[in-house]
Amino acid sequence: MREVERLSTGLVVDESLRGWNYGSEKLKPPYDITLPVSAVAAGYCRCGRDVYYAYVLRRRVEVSQEARVGAFLHSVVGKAVEAARHFIYEFGPSPPEMLYSYMNNLREGALADLASANGVSEDTQLRNARKLWSYMVFELCHMLNKILSKGVSLSREGLAAAIAPFIIDYTVDGRVLGLSGTLRLDALSSLNLVFDLKTGRPADFHRLELTGYALALEANHFQPVNVGCITYLSFKDDNPAPTVKMNITAIDEATRLEFIEERDRKLRIIAERVDPARPGLCDPSCPYYTLP
Repeated sequence: MREVERLSTGLVVDESLRGWNYGSEKLKPPYDITLPVSAVAAGYCRCGRDVYYAYVLRRRVEVSQEARVGAFLHSVVGKAVEAARHFIYEFGPSPPEMLYSYMNNLREGALADLASANGVSEDTQLRNARKLWSYMVFELCHMLNKILSKGVSLSREGLAAAIAPFIIDYTVDGRVLGLSGTLRLDALSSLNLVFDLKTGRPADFHRLELTGYALALEANHFQPVNVGCITYLSFKDDNPAPTVKMNITAIDEATRLEFIEERDRKLRIIAERVDPARPGLCDPSCPYYTLP
């Protein structure tokens, strides 16, 4: 967390670009329309034709397999954290091996329910989910062991919060910034650090998603959000654990301006029913790739 503290304390951001100044000339949305952060920041369709299809023509596409798997793995993380906290609430300070056994006994039932809820049935994805669950179990047990070793007396609520110091699926209202009223962050830490979990390949526009969430948090809480973290998960058949790469990103002035520019461009597409020309080169990952 030293890098987070260094970036956060050293970052200087013009007040007009803080989310709480949503009425300023720079941040005020040009139209009375709202979009999810993902629609503003997504760079799969560089020209914005995905926004035209979805919000002007109202043409919906089937949720991609990649999106379903991403939602499934995100739910695995959330369920593991929920289970660990439930253990602490029920049993209080206990040896980490008890938490380990408790969570391993829950694994198969929990993963089966989550896979069904997310429409995932492939053996490969279930194997990956088991790897992720095991990774979370060891991390949570490590945190419990670390806290207990300090000999500090904590309430059950305090201990549960300490082993996983973040809120999963934190919801924030982004309407004053031209964003959706129920923006859902993957996680928000006690340090006001925004987390976003990704299971696909890294992309430069992912930092814009963090920026949108940061602006919305500032608009609601009137506290600066200077840093975000994109966590990339990947899996290899010959590796019993997931590969976890954490990309710490500063929510600086340039990134804020880039996000606002993209927001205004895409709001204009909707408000003025602008049909962007199809680009010469499309990203096959775009859900609208096959449409004319």
